[in-house]
Amino acid sequence: MSALSFKQKTDMPSGSRYTMDCWFQRAIAFRPDDHIVRMIYASFLVNKGGRNDEADFQLKQAAQDSESNAFTYRNIGLIYLDMKRYGEALEYAHKSISLGLAGGPLQEKLVAVGRWVEQPADEKSVPTKP
Repeated sequence: MSALSFKQKTDMPSGSRYTMDCWFQRAIAFRPDDHIVRMIYASFLVNKGGRNDEADFQLKQAAQDSESNAFTYRNIGLIYLDMKRYGEALEYAHKSISLGLAGGPLQEKLVAVGRWVEQPADEKSVPTKP
């Protein structure tokens, strides 16, 4: 639905009974601990209308529900990067690396925008849930 919404440039794609916000709210109500839905919703909020405060809330919930998943942390960081919130993007890059997911697109993009900083050696332990 999200892809169709972007393709048709509307919040209520043809054939849909609900707006995109409604679809996402329904998905979250159905599975409140599904961090994937929350990340997709956050990305939608950022790319569809710059609703960064709402996206930030969804990303924090996704991080909390992800149980220290390196891939989730990397994806959260990529969304923060889209929001131009480089500090948070770097934080989640470090978290994903601490969990064994070295390098990758998040680190490359942070390097490209001049925001990459190596994680201090004393902070390289496995992070706990935020």
